[in-house]
Amino acid sequence: MLNKKTIILFFAGIWTVIITVLSLISLNGIGSSIKIEHKDKYVHFTFYFVFMFLWYFSTKHFLFSNKIKRIILFLAIIYGIFMELCQGWFAVTRTPDIRDVFANSLGALTAFIILHLARK
Repeated sequence: MLNKKTIILFFAGIWTVIITVLSLISLNGIGSSIKIEHKDKYVHFTFYFVFMFLWYFSTKHFLFSNKIKRIILFLAIIYGIFMELCQGWFAVTRTPDIRDVFANSLGALTAFIILHLARK
């Protein structure tokens, strides 16, 4: 029987793979019928918001919770920057965007603040 930590760790890993794949493949035409200004920024925010929560809850038993939250926040921001750089290096139809880095970081930071406030 799998325990709760293992299941959350599995989903955190899958979520990271999903972010990686979706960051590097062509998404031309997907969601083009939805007319929301800057909709991709909401997607970036949500991806990294969930990323922060999943990795926090999958690792919170290994280190002191405040320390692990800061480490995961740092790694989420670095990972978001790295994914944007990879778009410039490897993806033919994608280009890096500093606004995406901002949305990624804001999503992770918002989750960090919620986790911090919830622990008080």
